[in-house]
Amino acid sequence: QGTHTFPDGTKYEGEYKDGNFDGQGTLTLPDGDKYVGEWSDGKPSKGTYTWSNGEKYVGEYKDDKEWNGTIYDNEGNVLFRKVKGWVQ
Repeated sequence: QGTHTFPDGTKYEGEYKDGNFDGQGTLTLPDGDKYVGEWSDGKPSKGTYTWSNGEKYVGEYKDDKEWNGTIYDNEGNVLFRKVKGWVQ
Protein backbone atom coordinates (compact mmCIF):
# COMPACT_ATOMS: atom_id res chain seq x y z
CA GLN A 1 0.00 0.00 0.00
CA GLY A 2 1.33 3.42 -0.83
CA THR A 3 1.35 6.62 -2.83
CA HIS A 4 3.66 7.61 -5.68
CA THR A 5 3.72 10.97 -7.44
CA PHE A 6 5.55 11.07 -10.77
CA PRO A 7 7.55 14.11 -11.97
CA ASP A 8 4.78 15.09 -14.42
CA GLY A 9 2.21 15.27 -11.58
CA THR A 10 0.58 11.87 -12.20
CA LYS A 11 -0.33 10.32 -8.85
CA TYR A 12 -1.01 6.69 -7.92
CA GLU A 13 -2.54 5.72 -4.60
CA GLY A 14 -3.13 2.06 -3.86
CA GLU A 15 -1.76 -1.42 -3.60
CA TYR A 16 1.52 -2.73 -4.99
CA LYS A 17 2.97 -6.16 -5.63
CA ASP A 18 6.56 -6.76 -6.72
CA GLY A 19 6.98 -3.05 -7.44
CA ASN A 20 3.95 -2.83 -9.77
CA PHE A 21 0.48 -1.39 -9.28
CA ASP A 22 -1.50 -4.47 -8.25
CA GLY A 23 -4.86 -4.72 -6.46
CA GLN A 24 -7.07 -1.70 -5.79
CA GLY A 25 -5.75 1.70 -6.76
CA THR A 26 -6.40 5.17 -8.14
CA LEU A 27 -4.36 6.89 -10.84
CA THR A 28 -4.92 10.63 -11.26
CA LEU A 29 -3.40 12.39 -14.27
CA PRO A 30 -2.36 16.07 -14.42
CA ASP A 31 -5.05 16.83 -17.03
CA GLY A 32 -7.80 15.71 -14.60
CA ASP A 33 -8.39 12.22 -16.04
CA LYS A 34 -8.71 9.52 -13.38
CA TYR A 35 -8.79 5.71 -13.20
CA VAL A 36 -10.22 3.98 -10.14
CA GLY A 37 -10.25 0.21 -9.95
CA GLU A 38 -8.30 -2.99 -10.07
CA TRP A 39 -4.74 -3.31 -11.32
CA SER A 40 -2.83 -6.42 -12.34
CA ASP A 41 0.93 -6.43 -12.90
CA GLY A 42 1.05 -2.66 -13.43
CA LYS A 43 -1.89 -2.48 -15.85
CA PRO A 44 -5.57 -1.59 -15.32
CA SER A 45 -7.80 -4.67 -15.31
CA LYS A 46 -11.31 -3.60 -14.25
CA GLY A 47 -12.60 -0.22 -13.16
CA THR A 48 -13.74 3.25 -14.14
CA TYR A 49 -11.74 5.72 -16.23
CA THR A 50 -13.18 9.23 -16.08
CA TRP A 51 -12.02 11.87 -18.54
CA SER A 52 -11.72 15.48 -17.42
CA ASN A 53 -14.82 16.34 -19.53
CA GLY A 54 -16.96 14.01 -17.38
CA GLU A 55 -17.29 11.15 -19.88
CA LYS A 56 -16.30 7.76 -18.52
CA TYR A 57 -15.54 4.17 -19.40
CA VAL A 58 -16.68 1.46 -16.99
CA GLY A 59 -15.48 -2.06 -17.57
CA GLU A 60 -12.62 -4.43 -18.20
CA TYR A 61 -9.24 -3.87 -19.79
CA LYS A 62 -7.02 -6.26 -21.70
CA ASP A 63 -3.42 -5.43 -22.65
CA ASP A 64 -3.95 -1.82 -21.49
CA LYS A 65 -6.98 -1.38 -23.81
CA GLU A 66 -10.70 -0.99 -23.17
CA TRP A 67 -12.05 -4.51 -23.65
CA ASN A 68 -15.56 -5.22 -22.30
CA GLY A 69 -17.40 -2.19 -20.99
CA THR A 70 -19.52 0.89 -21.58
CA ILE A 71 -18.65 4.51 -22.37
CA TYR A 72 -20.98 7.16 -20.93
CA ASP A 73 -21.33 10.87 -21.65
CA ASN A 74 -21.01 13.40 -18.84
CA GLU A 75 -24.74 13.06 -18.05
CA GLY A 76 -24.62 9.28 -17.69
CA ASN A 77 -26.12 8.41 -21.07
CA VAL A 78 -24.62 5.42 -22.90
CA LEU A 79 -22.52 6.50 -25.87
CA PHE A 80 -21.42 3.01 -26.91
CA ARG A 81 -20.31 -0.38 -25.65
CA LYS A 82 -17.09 -2.22 -26.23
CA VAL A 83 -17.10 -5.99 -26.61
CA LYS A 84 -13.72 -7.68 -26.92
CA GLY A 85 -12.26 -4.28 -27.80
CA TRP A 86 -14.71 -3.54 -30.62
CA VAL A 87 -17.34 -0.80 -30.56
CA GLN A 88 -20.87 -2.22 -30.58
